[in-house]
Amino acid sequence: MKLKDKAALVTGAGRSIGEEIAKLYARNGASVVVCEIKDDLGKKVVQDIIEDGGRASFFHADVTKPEEVDNLIEFVIKEYGRIDILVNNVGNGVLSKITDQSYEEWLWTIDLTLNSAFLCSRAALKKMEKNENGGVIVNIASIDGLIGEYGYPSYCAGKAAMINLTRNIALDFADKNIRANAVCPGPLEQESGGQSKEKESLFKDPELVWKQVIEAIPMGKRCRAEYVAKAALFLASDDAEYITGTTLVVDGGLLAYSGMPKLSKMLK
Repeated sequence: MKLKDKAALVTGAGRSIGEEIAKLYARNGASVVVCEIKDDLGKKVVQDIIEDGGRASFFHADVTKPEEVDNLIEFVIKEYGRIDILVNNVGNGVLSKITDQSYEEWLWTIDLTLNSAFLCSRAALKKMEKNENGGVIVNIASIDGLIGEYGYPSYCAGKAAMINLTRNIALDFADKNIRANAVCPGPLEQESGGQSKEKESLFKDPELVWKQVIEAIPMGKRCRAEYVAKAALFLASDDAEYITGTTLVVDGGLLAYSGMPKLSKMLK
């Protein structure tokens, strides 16, 4: 098992990417703290892990609040004696042009997407520095932090800053054997309902939107949470022991595509 005897904290672990990472880490031997602001979702993930033979605990925290983050990290230490792995997975965005976005919406997105990673990393690093074998931070960023994207000014800005924060942490703590890397997923395949339905309601023709998204991805399908979890497992494991300060893109080839016509498909 790749994470045997490791203690991991995964924020926003009640659904989608966070849930998949928490479960995959547990299946690979880690003791996992599932952090979630929605108690029912977080507790269900913990229950699933335990029923699968893993070890997990739940902690309710709003990771945009410094005092709650401090309490969260202390809980991890109290529960498992150490923190070896931190996954910063909290984030969200508002779909609009910058001229239509309110200052409150901007602050909300930056708080969730960037400030949460800053607060959790700052608190966790103070503990990781004391570990004999260092530690690992995996930041769940986005390809939107590497490129421009229509309609997501605050989200693109927050994820880009998160990626560069990752690089800074990698440099400042390399001598402590603490690694920091970012995973950048492409357009995510979401479960039905919830946030997906809210976003779909913004479009005149949601089916056409997703059809065009899939057509732009060379591999012809949207990213799934399990693909991101596998990348996060690799970066947290000793398989990546000499990898720090980098980004691992999980996008089905989307960033490799210029957007030009697919000429190779048009050859005689």
